Amino acid sequence: MVNGAGFGLGPFVGGALYEVGGFVVPFAAVGATMMLMSVMYIFIFPSIKSARRAYSGSLLSLIRIPAILIMSMTVFFAFFGLAFLDVGLGPHLKTFNLSVIVTGVIFMTAPILYALTAPIWGWLVDRGHAGRIMIVVGNLVCVTGMVLIGPVPIVGKSHLWLTILAIVILGIGFACSQVPVFRDMLMTAR
Repeated sequence: MVNGAGFGLGPFVGGALYEVGGFVVPFAAVGATMMLMSVMYIFIFPSIKSARRAYSGSLLSLIRIPAILIMSMTVFFAFFGLAFLDVGLGPHLKTFNLSVIVTGVIFMTAPILYALTAPIWGWLVDRGHAGRIMIVVGNLVCVTGMVLIGPVPIVGKSHLWLTILAIVILGIGFACSQVPVFRDMLMTAR
């Protein structure tokens, strides 16, 4: 949830800082914040020596479990698609002649929807609802969003409203597919 919120607010806040102070300001602000967090980390968290190791094993032993491998690939391709948005969405949105702030708001839509809906999907999974079915449905919803954002030729010409709808669909589908994956991986690894 926090990952989605940070990922979602970053473009908006970065765009606002860019508008206020130019290219350097967003990077300086993030760098200063990370330095502050690093100092807090050193003084607030307990030492690693005091942490007890609950389980032993290796990453290789986990990946040898077929279900873990498939779920890892699901996570990989979901984040691959989300990262692709970072590269491809900006040039796509330029065709609509939007301001930097509006572009930032559009960029933050999917991650914010992820952050808002992830607890709902988590609650459903924790209540015993079909996590693996949610993964499949979430993946299909993400595919629908990807098809609409392009859009593929069968959809027709690209429109701003269609792009925004596709991003909304992606945010909700991404949460639906990824939240159950992490719980399923934990349960399978035990």
